[in-house]
Amino acid sequence: MKTFALEGVRSLKGDFQKALILLAVTEFCSFPSTRFYMALVILVSFTSILQVHEERTMSEQVENLAFELLDADQNIGGVCVIDSSGNIIFQTENWDLTNDAASIMKLDESASSISLLGIRYMIVENVPERIIGTNVTGKGHLVICPAEDKGKIVCYIVPQAGPRDALFNVMTYGGKIAAVL
Repeated sequence: MKTFALEGVRSLKGDFQKALILLAVTEFCSFPSTRFYMALVILVSFTSILQVHEERTMSEQVENLAFELLDADQNIGGVCVIDSSGNIIFQTENWDLTNDAASIMKLDESASSISLLGIRYMIVENVPERIIGTNVTGKGHLVICPAEDKGKIVCYIVPQAGPRDALFNVMTYGGKIAAVL
């Protein structure tokens, strides 16, 4: 029981872990050791609740970074963040890529085009750091950046701008988003 309780506390991170350890030490000073272990087991049972909170926090951090990206670059009209499993972590309300996430994740170096929301984008650059696509009928552009090995950031670039106009900001925020995924 002692090993289980200690492993549970070790699985927590940061301030949550410190608070549980402090509470456990306080309990140890106040009660005999048997009650200490019982108190520790009860505290560790909250691990799953705290992990759900941590996941929500990650999602909120991704959302905040995506909105910062939109604020930083007016040429970006939509953002979607997809994890390595193909799950959408965040997307702007104006750009629903739910049905296209799988095809985005399957893109490889041999791809010459991709269709998102029924619009075909010709891939004009496909390197490990980014994929740039443009719609030849003037419906905008795409910049897709990997979030390390954790997923992809997909940005719609408005037709009035060139895809390279937003490239620096997309790649910068791609790194920031990867850090929280």
